[in-house]
Amino acid sequence: MGKDVYIGDHCTLYGEIIIEDFVYIGPGVRIFSVIDDSTGPYLAGPLNPDWSRKIIEGKVIIGKGAIIGANSVILPGTTIGRGCAIGPLSVAQGHFREFCVYAGNPATFRETRGSNHFEKLLEKREVE
Repeated sequence: MGKDVYIGDHCTLYGEIIIEDFVYIGPGVRIFSVIDDSTGPYLAGPLNPDWSRKIIEGKVIIGKGAIIGANSVILPGTTIGRGCAIGPLSVAQGHFREFCVYAGNPATFRETRGSNHFEKLLEKREVE
């Protein structure tokens, strides 16, 4: 966990998650690095034996200065780049580029953020 990280009320963080500095995680966000596969003929949940389940695992990395909007879900193996913003109520899985905005279910690219201005803000925050 980095410094000056805000995690809103009613969030769930489960498994191996790396959160860098100055990250904002809005209320109700769910971040999972381990989930049950619900697409095949498997049982789900910890009360079922491992042989009857198919587990999906992958470290989640949230880059410096990233924003995750309220009630979003971040799934295993996701990397959210520096300064990236995930809009509220989004479902994110995969790789999300630095200084970009993504939103929706599934989260898709919407626009870029001003990386030059963002870099200056990060530099200023790091010396405080």
